Amino acid sequence: MCLIEQTPTIETRRLTLRAPAPGDETRLAALMADYDSARMTSRVPHPYDVSDAVEFITRAQSKDPRTDHNFLLEHEDEGVIGGLGFFTPPGEPLEVGYWVGRNWWGRGFASEALQSSEE
Repeated sequence: MCLIEQTPTIETRRLTLRAPAPGDETRLAALMADYDSARMTSRVPHPYDVSDAVEFITRAQSKDPRTDHNFLLEHEDEGVIGGLGFFTPPGEPLEVGYWVGRNWWGRGFASEALQSSEE
């Protein structure tokens, strides 16, 4: 029997990067309902609602952790504020995508999350 490593939890100075899980749907839907956040991504539909968040969480949990990881960026005081994903499309190089809710733009959270994932 081969055990596959699951998405790790990563701690930074202000964030916890963790796998999306049931219970995150409402928060994800609220953040991604903002068109300005969704338009900055290549994979997030708009409009975005709770059913889209449920589908995202289900897909994230079924990904092969040897090639793909999805993280939520959870702020120590404010809860989930964004997301980060690593994807390896067949025959393609690694792709990195991220988003941060509008209220947290310009505060270095994406940079902090990406720097921590390099370590």
